[in-house]
Amino acid sequence: MENWAANRPAAVTGKLVILQIGSSAATSLTHVSGEGENVVSYLVPSSELVQVRDNGLSSIEAELPNGAAADAFLKKYGIDVSKDFVVLTFEQLPASGQTPATANAIVQSVGRAWLLLSYWGYPKERLGILNGSVNWNADHEELPLSTTAATTPPNDGTSSVRDLRVDNTTWVVTLSELLGILKDESDDYPREDVSVIDARGGAEALGLLKSTSTGKTDCPSYTGTAPNSRCSPPFEGRLKGAHSVPWPELLTGAQDGFRFPAKATVKATFDALSEYEPGNVTIQYCRTNMRSMVTGIVSSIILGYPTRFYDTSFIEWSHLAHGPTPKTQVLPQNSPFRTDLAELTEHASVTGYTPGGAFDSTTVVVTGWASGPNYNADADISNTPIQVVPTATSTNRSVEEDRAYKL
Repeated sequence: MENWAANRPAAVTGKLVILQIGSSAATSLTHVSGEGENVVSYLVPSSELVQVRDNGLSSIEAELPNGAAADAFLKKYGIDVSKDFVVLTFEQLPASGQTPATANAIVQSVGRAWLLLSYWGYPKERLGILNGSVNWNADHEELPLSTTAATTPPNDGTSSVRDLRVDNTTWVVTLSELLGILKDESDDYPREDVSVIDARGGAEALGLLKSTSTGKTDCPSYTGTAPNSRCSPPFEGRLKGAHSVPWPELLTGAQDGFRFPAKATVKATFDALSEYEPGNVTIQYCRTNMRSMVTGIVSSIILGYPTRFYDTSFIEWSHLAHGPTPKTQVLPQNSPFRTDLAELTEHASVTGYTPGGAFDSTTVVVTGWASGPNYNADADISNTPIQVVPTATSTNRSVEEDRAYKL
């Protein structure tokens, strides 16, 4: 940072743009100091990193923003895609009143910013992530911080993602493509050459009843307290053959700035949990493709493994059912997009677990795995109509729109 114009990497001719990701710019206490026009630092609310879209089948979950939104992002922060170097950071805030201290989930939002820029073609040679919070790096690496009000983004950028003449939409695997892979019907990705990574842990990763939250509170059983503290989707489970790599396993604790450990340590953890086969493509997912940002950063940036993301993740997957009860019959029985099939979904059989209750790994015992979904009861499923098109013929609309935007 010091004397950026003289010390920047040889291939970089632009400014250093530091984007500090947070829940809200208004809550920030400190940020990386700027240096005139050469080093600029802005606060980025995480809400700018996702967008609810219609992929042709569903609009259940937020996805990567479309081309117009990506261009608005570049304009707001004045990013020149041809020459600027972008670094993504985050701040650790202390607890304040009813607001808890920053949790490790902030790294997930940093990952969304990285994926947004990568998906739209920003060169990896000019895109970086600061390992650990700005606070930790200030204390241990002498990173200069400022407590003055952050600079207002200039909103004067003239670059467009159309200027990035690459198609990086393959970062995302669509549902149709994923179904073909899991059924071993893909010419490009034979099933044995794909490692499916589930960034969830505990009851969710085991597919136990009432373990997944839809964020709704209008199911008949909801009381606000366990075991009825959430409304769940039509079924629980995991993608057939997936391996659980709980994302917190890949980060240090708060006292160490929520950093990624040394590469050798991360590799040992990731490879052991994922049973990764060298050369395989990894497909990352969780509930909403937030937790899988952490596993994806490890897989792609740190370890260099081929990596893709199922962006609408399990919150979409768990609704694509024609089950035994009215609320689990979202799609027609003959829909090509059903995921509640034995060849696509599986769940664990366990003892020591109360559906919707606390998960204790010391008392829950896995006795086996069953092919097929674990259907939730209608009383535990939201009354709100599901944002799924039963007659859909494609799940690729978002990616197709994004490719067309660059033409």
